[in-house]
Amino acid sequence: MKQKIVEQIIAPQCILMIILVGFFGLFLGHTTFVDSDSAYMLQENIVNNKLGGWRPDITFGVSAFFSDPGTTHPRNLFSLWLLLFDNKVLGHNSLFIMLVWVACLSQYMFLRKLVPKVNTTVLVCLAALIPFSSMRYEFVFLYANIMQIISASLGSLLFYKFFKAPR
Repeated sequence: MKQKIVEQIIAPQCILMIILVGFFGLFLGHTTFVDSDSAYMLQENIVNNKLGGWRPDITFGVSAFFSDPGTTHPRNLFSLWLLLFDNKVLGHNSLFIMLVWVACLSQYMFLRKLVPKVNTTVLVCLAALIPFSSMRYEFVFLYANIMQIISASLGSLLFYKFFKAPR
């Protein structure tokens, strides 16, 4: 029972605390806009929300796919999330923290299943390395690409369960 509480309650909270401490600048007014790509995606979602998808500045026949078609579609999940906030930068930063936390949790679940004998503290530290990697500016800060980290971890978990299942 104690091990289950540690794995399901304390470990996710520890991962969240590591992420919040690592990105303490968000509480001081900093943002995750370190390059033009993330600012462009936020701007596209804000304009699409205001105009309902009708873009008079984009002519017919122009494709605006950027990394993922779901990031610039007028009714994608990211733009609907931004509708919940008056301050769009706060909405963007909270979405970033939430998606990074889910990515770390999916990595933690995969590591827990892959190497069950390893200490929980080590697994939490390994899973929490995702947002602090060297590719965070090019890959993690674009919230569309965080979904690739989540799907890779969960997909690997499904493949592991599939190949370990008795036949």
